[in-house]
Amino acid sequence: AMSGTPRAAGDTFVATVPSGQQLLCTVEASGDTVSIAEASANIAGDLVIPGTVTDTATGKSYIVRALTFASFAKCYSLTSIHFPATLVDITDDYVLIDGSRLTSITVDASNPKFSSSDGVLFSKDGTELVRYPPGKPGSSYRVPDKVETLSATSFRATQYIETLSIGASVTRVVQPVVSLSKAFKSFEVDASNPAYVSKDGVLFTKDMKPFVRYP
Repeated sequence: AMSGTPRAAGDTFVATVPSGQQLLCTVEASGDTVSIAEASANIAGDLVIPGTVTDTATGKSYIVRALTFASFAKCYSLTSIHFPATLVDITDDYVLIDGSRLTSITVDASNPKFSSSDGVLFSKDGTELVRYPPGKPGSSYRVPDKVETLSATSFRATQYIETLSIGASVTRVVQPVVSLSKAFKSFEVDASNPAYVSKDGVLFTKDMKPFVRYP
């Protein structure tokens, strides 16, 4: 029998999504939302994160609002992930970097915080590239022209990118941008970029202070 007594903030429960995959969820302070504490390590293939999950012990439904540090830390066989409109917070930069087979991140069109293009995760307005899926194939990638910011983990642990092309719009690059990437060889920066320049594949600030890193 369902007790109906709602859980306290910080309590966890296991929710089963429609495809049968299991997510450990943590009740947030609001009492009506959850973050995903950890996804089952045996999740393989495609995961569609639901907008709501139900705690079968109490019958209460919760809105899926956030991802945390360990949400997908052990999901080495995850190949694609879909964000619902409700998922508006990634509480840690290192989410989704362990997915060496992850080729695509897609987002519900009505999500107010995130968007996706060609399987890559962006801010809603497209000005920040949040996460390039580590397992996405392709030896070169051109950052879309709207992007202004690349974060420290935008291209962490990418398996296949050798050349990263940056247009004129990118004016903020947070070190180290590309890291733990065995394939990576060079940056290419558009000559009209006001902030950065590449020389022999190395990224520099425009005043030629060695920026960031050698490939």
